[in-house]
Amino acid sequence: MVILKKIKASSLNEVIIATIVIVLIFGIAIATLNNIMQNTLRKNTKAANSKLNELVYQYKNQLIKLPYNNNERDWLIHISKQTDSNLSEIEFEITSKKTNTTVSRKIIDYEKN
Repeated sequence: MVILKKIKASSLNEVIIATIVIVLIFGIAIATLNNIMQNTLRKNTKAANSKLNELVYQYKNQLIKLPYNNNERDWLIHISKQTDSNLSEIEFEITSKKTNTTVSRKIIDYEKN
């Protein structure tokens, strides 16, 4: 005669609760990672800074005239000259259409008009 040993196992309620806890932890982790990725993409200004450097170069080499407004594929570009008494500044402003972030830079204009 074969004697069957009783195997200890979890009840159905314990398995369901453990599954729910694991799903909740993964859901929170996915939401957190998604938020981190979106913030990283929003704060990435390398492309805007590169475009800004290109515009400053073009201005210094007199390839663009002021005031300058342009609506390119991914960028809204605005360049203007501001004069305060003896100081003249050129303001470069570029806004990304995708992320709606704005990067600006001011340089001093040493040219005499």
